[in-house]
Amino acid sequence: GLSECRELQRCQRLERLEKLERLQSLESLERLERQLPNLTITNKSYADFDFMQISKDFGLKPCEMLIYCDLPYKNTCTDGYHNSDKKTNGFNYEAFVEWSQKQVALGFNVFLSEFETPCPATFKEIASVKKGISLAKGKSDRNFVLEKLFLARGIK
Repeated sequence: GLSECRELQRCQRLERLEKLERLQSLESLERLERQLPNLTITNKSYADFDFMQISKDFGLKPCEMLIYCDLPYKNTCTDGYHNSDKKTNGFNYEAFVEWSQKQVALGFNVFLSEFETPCPATFKEIASVKKGISLAKGKSDRNFVLEKLFLARGIK
């Protein structure tokens, strides 16, 4: 009776929340798609850019831009990357998380591809794709990894 009704209402609320999250992710991806004609690819450190100045130069609000970061994946070879820190195997992930939070606070959309989130409190997985990796040169054996796309969000 009453407990079944409450459980049904709870399930319906959960479904609505999940639909809202999917809608928000879809809206983020649609904004990304609209921005593709203005895409500029570089090989500089994320910290080398003044995104506020870039937004002014293009006449765009921060929320109309996206920052896509393809960092060195954790537990992979990261020698030679900017912001090197030997204790984190060559890349300072903590500094990146801090930097991304500053960009989110300014209104920018920050996307990150990685195997795992560098900080669950600030990055939400919005998509994933299974990718094959070669185990060794010349070998036909393949393993698969799940590469994920994360959206940075402010700390709540």
